[in-house]
Amino acid sequence: MIFSSQALGNLKLLNLSNSLELTRVPDLTRFPNLEVLRLSECRSLIEIPSSIGELKCLKEINLMRCSKLHSIPQGICNLKSLTLLRMSDCLNVTELPENIGDLEFLETLDILDSGIKALRKFEIFIPQRLFELTRVPDLSSVPKLELLFLDRCRSLIEIPSSIGELKCFKEIYVIGAKNCKVFHKAS
Repeated sequence: MIFSSQALGNLKLLNLSNSLELTRVPDLTRFPNLEVLRLSECRSLIEIPSSIGELKCLKEINLMRCSKLHSIPQGICNLKSLTLLRMSDCLNVTELPENIGDLEFLETLDILDSGIKALRKFEIFIPQRLFELTRVPDLSSVPKLELLFLDRCRSLIEIPSSIGELKCFKEIYVIGAKNCKVFHKAS
C-alpha cells in the first residue's frame, strides 16, 4: 500500500511499539500533525532525532522499556503541547534535557525505574530507585502536576501538606509505604 504525502501529513498517531529491531526513529517531520508517538518496548532503540522538537502538535510520547536508549534530545523541550512523557524502565537515560521544566503543559512525567536521579529544572531530587525515597520534596515548582504515583516506596515516611496547594492536583497513589504520614505539616 502506498500512502500519499497528504495522508502522512495528517497522521495523528504513530505506534511503533514492540519494534524490536528499531534502532533509530525515522525522520518525523513528514508528520507535522502527529499528536501521539508510541515507542514502548523498542528494546534496540538507541536514538531519537532532534527534529522531534519540530512536531508542534505532539502531546504524548511513550518510551517505556526502551532499554538501550541513552538520551532524550534537547529538542523535546520545544514541544509546547506535550502533556505526557513516559520513560519508565529506560535505565540508560540518566538525565533529562536541561529545559524540561519549560514544558508548561506537561502533566505526566513517568521516570519510574529509569536511570534519572534528579530533575534539575523542577528542583526535585528523585532517588535512582523509588524505594529509597523517604520524603516527597516540595512540588510547588510543578504547578501543573495532576497525578503523583509512588509505587514500591517502602522507605517513604511523609508527604508534605503543600501538595494540597497545587491547583491542578487531583490524585495521589501511595503503594507499599507502611510508615507514611500523609499530608504531614511541612516545617
